[in-house]
Amino acid sequence: MRRRILVAIIGVATVAVIVFAIPLGVTVRDLTIQDELNEIERAAERVGRAIEPEHVDTTGARALHLAGGEFAFGIYNQHGHRIGGRGPANLDPDLRRALSGTVTTNKGSHLRVAVPIGVHPTSGAVRASATSANVDSRVRGAWLVLGAFALLAIGAATALAWWLSRRLDAPLVRLAAAAHRVGDGDFTTRAPRSGVEEIDGVAEAIDTTAERLGLALDRERSFSADVSHQLRTRVAGLRITLEAASITGTSEHEAIRQAVEETDRLEATIVELLALARDTGGHRTPLDVQPLLDDLEHTWHGRLASEGRPLRIHAEPGLPSPQVSEIAARQILDVLMDNALRHARGEIKITARETHDGLAIDVDDEGPGITATPDELFLRRGADPDGHGIGLALARSLAEAEGGRLVVTRRAPGAQFTLLLPVAAPEKR
Repeated sequence: MRRRILVAIIGVATVAVIVFAIPLGVTVRDLTIQDELNEIERAAERVGRAIEPEHVDTTGARALHLAGGEFAFGIYNQHGHRIGGRGPANLDPDLRRALSGTVTTNKGSHLRVAVPIGVHPTSGAVRASATSANVDSRVRGAWLVLGAFALLAIGAATALAWWLSRRLDAPLVRLAAAAHRVGDGDFTTRAPRSGVEEIDGVAEAIDTTAERLGLALDRERSFSADVSHQLRTRVAGLRITLEAASITGTSEHEAIRQAVEETDRLEATIVELLALARDTGGHRTPLDVQPLLDDLEHTWHGRLASEGRPLRIHAEPGLPSPQVSEIAARQILDVLMDNALRHARGEIKITARETHDGLAIDVDDEGPGITATPDELFLRRGADPDGHGIGLALARSLAEAEGGRLVVTRRAPGAQFTLLLPVAAPEKR
């Protein structure tokens, strides 16, 4: 990446310098030549002013003595014949316009200028010439200066390209490293920011993707743990049903019927958990509490009876109907029932009552109570071999997802958990 940026910027800078330097070099050469011709012309005019037009033959020689030795001068009469100085015997054909009163110049291997003597009519012309060596030397000097500036410009472009390539390459390298870490499963990775808007946009997209992948993976892990916990409860119920049938001598037909019922509940639990995981069970319709409590009694009465523990359910008349998922509410109550069965003793009492802002369902037991703090109690932990450490955390998360709360309303003696479900304002009594 860095090398490509360097090559691209240096290449563009070099092309730009060449494109501008060549015309500029030609212009400098032309200006230098023109400047030299102007110098020659001024020297020839000085000589011409020293010559008297009426006495070109006599005053021409004296004027040549006044000229310097930098240029070669020749004096020509009105017919173009040289009468003094240096130069061709006859005035150059391309300079003969000077005999008609026009200053004439010519570029070539020698720089030549012809200046008329006198005005209308002219009495002759002064021819001045110089080799192009001096001009070539000045042009080379100017070109060297231009070349130095060109190299300086390319050097500056190279330095800028190096700085820019580092500024762009280093964040991209860090960005690629962050993307690789995300690809390797480290979803806590956060891409560094560079201050470049476009690169930071990619970094933000990587962060968002990593966060979503992390949440998705956490949900998958939580779902696996939740499923194992809830299915373990249903499988235990099925086992108790079969064991009770074998002990009490229940008929084969009745045992099969009870096993099928427990299997149906197991299947329903799987469907409900999948619906909650996919958020497809969230068609939140008004919850009719009484059928929910009846189903809860039908599900848990047998298991509790086998443990010698009574179940008492009471619902106040005229209860409000909260807009919550029936699946979620059933799973929460199943968790609370399983928790009371595992960790408490005595009677389990379920009471559905109206509150000032909704519906409350209390689950009481006669156990020793709770010693852990609420934060510790509802903290999701890695499940032990018996499945502990997941149920209450799952129940609270389901309650909060429905806009409700799951709280401990009594710690001891005997624990009491309360599920609070909100009711929309028009439905409140």
